[in-house]
Amino acid sequence: MVGSRIERDLPPMSAPALSAILATYVFQSSWQGAFGCLHESLQHQFEEKAMKTVRLWSAIFALLLVSPYVQAASEKNSAGSARIEVDRAEYERFKAWQAEQSTLEKNVATVKAVLAAEGREDTEAFFAPFSAESTFWMIGSSPSAGTLHGLPAQKAAFNMFMDQLESGISMTVTQSFAAGDWVVTEAVGEAQTVDGRPYNGNYCVLVKFKDDEIVEFREYLDTKLMSETFAFESAP
Repeated sequence: MVGSRIERDLPPMSAPALSAILATYVFQSSWQGAFGCLHESLQHQFEEKAMKTVRLWSAIFALLLVSPYVQAASEKNSAGSARIEVDRAEYERFKAWQAEQSTLEKNVATVKAVLAAEGREDTEAFFAPFSAESTFWMIGSSPSAGTLHGLPAQKAAFNMFMDQLESGISMTVTQSFAAGDWVVTEAVGEAQTVDGRPYNGNYCVLVKFKDDEIVEFREYLDTKLMSETFAFESAP
C-alpha cells in the first residue's frame, strides 16, 4: 500500500534523469568520504608534529634543569680524580718513608748485635755485617787508635784487645738513633781484665751502612782509662 502510494506521488522520470541523480549521489558520497579521510590525515599529521614539538621543548627544558647538576657532578668528578692522584702520590711517599724507617730500624738492630758480640768475645759475629773493604777508626793516640783498613787488620786488633779481658765487654746501649746511612749509639761497658782489674767505660759509636753492610765504624771512648788499663802493641 505504501509503495503504491509513493510510486503514485513521484513524478514520472526518464532513464537519463534517474542516472544523473544516481551519479550525483555517488559523487557527493565519494567527495564526502575523500574529504573525511583528508581531514583525518591532516589532523593526525598536525597532532604528530605537535607531539614532536612538545617532546623537543620538554627535552630542552629538562636539559636546562639538570645542566647545573651535571656541571657540579663533573666538577666533583674532576676534583675527585685530582684528589685520587694526590692520594696516590702521598701513598707512594708514605711507602718510601716506611721502607726507609724499616731500613733504619734494621741498621740500629745490627749495631746492637755487633756490640752484643763484643760481650761474648765473638770475633766472627762482631764482623759478620762488615764489608770486606770496611774501615775501623778509634779516637786517641794509642797504638790501637787511628784507622784500620780491611777485615784482617780489624780482626787482629779486636782479638788482641779481647785477649786482655776476662770475658769481653758487656755493653748496655743507653740510646741509639739512625739517619740516612748512619747509626749513632751510646753505650756503657763493663769488663774485667785478666788480672782482675775493672774496666768500665762509656762509648759512642758511629756506624755507616751501605747496601746492608757496615762500611765504616768509628768508636769514641775514654782514652785515658784505656791507656791506664792496657798496654798495646801495634796491630799488624
